[in-house]
Amino acid sequence: MLNLVIQRGRLFLVIAILSVLPFGCSRSDQIQQGITKIVIDSSKSEKATFAGTKFGPSGSVGTYDKIRGVAFGQIDPNDPRNQVITDIANAKRNPTTGMVEYSFDFFILKPSDLSKGGHKVFYESPNRGNKTYASFAGMAGTANNPGAGGASDISATAPYPGFLLDRGYTLVWSGWDAEPMSATASDLIKATLPLAVNSDGSSITGPMYEYLVFDNPTTKCAATYYSPASTDTSKATLTKRRSLTDTPIVVPSNAWAWGGPSTCSTSSTSTMTNSIAFVDGSAFQQSWIYELTYTAKDPYVATVGFAAMRDFLSWLRNAKVDTEGTENPLAGDIKSIVSWTLSQPARLMNDFVWLGFNQALDGSKVFDGALNFIGGGNGLGINYRFAQVGRTERNRQNHIAQLEGVFPFSYTTTTDSLTGKTDGKFVRCNATKTCPKVMNVYSSNEMWVKSGSLLTTHPNTGLDVEEPPEVRNYLVSSGPHGSGTQSTATSPSGSNSQFNSQVDANPLLRALWVALDEWIMAGTPPPPSANAIRKFRHQWIYSLVL
Repeated sequence: MLNLVIQRGRLFLVIAILSVLPFGCSRSDQIQQGITKIVIDSSKSEKATFAGTKFGPSGSVGTYDKIRGVAFGQIDPNDPRNQVITDIANAKRNPTTGMVEYSFDFFILKPSDLSKGGHKVFYESPNRGNKTYASFAGMAGTANNPGAGGASDISATAPYPGFLLDRGYTLVWSGWDAEPMSATASDLIKATLPLAVNSDGSSITGPMYEYLVFDNPTTKCAATYYSPASTDTSKATLTKRRSLTDTPIVVPSNAWAWGGPSTCSTSSTSTMTNSIAFVDGSAFQQSWIYELTYTAKDPYVATVGFAAMRDFLSWLRNAKVDTEGTENPLAGDIKSIVSWTLSQPARLMNDFVWLGFNQALDGSKVFDGALNFIGGGNGLGINYRFAQVGRTERNRQNHIAQLEGVFPFSYTTTTDSLTGKTDGKFVRCNATKTCPKVMNVYSSNEMWVKSGSLLTTHPNTGLDVEEPPEVRNYLVSSGPHGSGTQSTATSPSGSNSQFNSQVDANPLLRALWVALDEWIMAGTPPPPSANAIRKFRHQWIYSLVL
């Protein structure tokens, strides 16, 4: 920081020179950082998808095209904006360029004639490779491959069929998560991220902990997140217990074994092809807690996925062509990019902004706004070695393996007495003037298990904090983790002991999406936050006393 102040004149000169170079280029070596190439898969893409359905009032938006493909990119491990990534210094590099490379799937639905569209991007970070937008957006049928079902993919029974398409939005998904790579479910959005290695190229090893619970009596194989450094089970420990208050029982090392591709189901979401199973072929005991500790190898650099999101969206907004001359399908069209996330990706967006990734390589904003649904105050918690991206922490699971409930929780800057740290999710973007407008929408579930209350209260005093002017927080009281639907069930579903909430948040979410758009595009203030506020509670108690 001191060096930047002393050399401010020189820094200004460098920025002025870089501004006339191609997006993401370095003047010293002319090697482009960011997206380098896109490859469109013509066999999966489709002109006038949804069977040629025309959208918008009286068909004014027209038809939509589906564009699917793979994008390739690279980041400079020495760029200060990338050095927040854990293990970026150890990430495998291209020996010629010194760059760290990545690739990912992308999926775009755009108006066939962009001039008739809204010039706005709805972007969803996939949830474990899946699209989750369908009920919000008035879609149905093949949610992971919209358009494959023709016109029937537009839900005729939805309150607002084709909610986004009728408004001319371009819909974009891109891979950020390497975990779905070994899954075989169709149409998942995946990413290939670099491994971290030692300086001599050898495998990095380290301690690993896995929390395994199966709410069925038939599972015989447990996929692990990473490869074991040794398949000798005496060098690992597997325990089991019925509840968290019980003393763990050690499973003898000769009673279980490391397996391989044949021992796990084809829907396994492990990042590497590994699994454990019992030697006698028995199943894991239903709802028992199994804990596996072992030495793992070959961690991948998970947070490079954040850089991939940053760079792809910036490329879509700014670039005309890639380095090989392939045209950007959205070139010159984008006026705003707004993120929609549900659950796991909502926690991703909390960390994306906190870690500074909303600053693009050219210094501009990546997202103009974000609607985070059911993420609460927690982050994704993957910016560490041997990250376990797909896990989620709850009342009785993943308290050790998942580091999502970590300070800071609020977008307001606060000080945590336990760590002595002063921080907030907006600290970095405030410094670069790249903060998006944010709406956090969360349910009663997240108040209990995703630090929802800490979005708006101080971690030490529990008192209300003053939220930044760019942030709104909305609590869906009695809502479930998701959106409920009307049901005539006479007993709880699955492993639940209680009935699911039937509160449907989608009407609220659609209204807030429109409000967020008007806030971004016209500066129209959205509704004030509507969440649990301590000062009102104190007033209520005082009135009872009187």
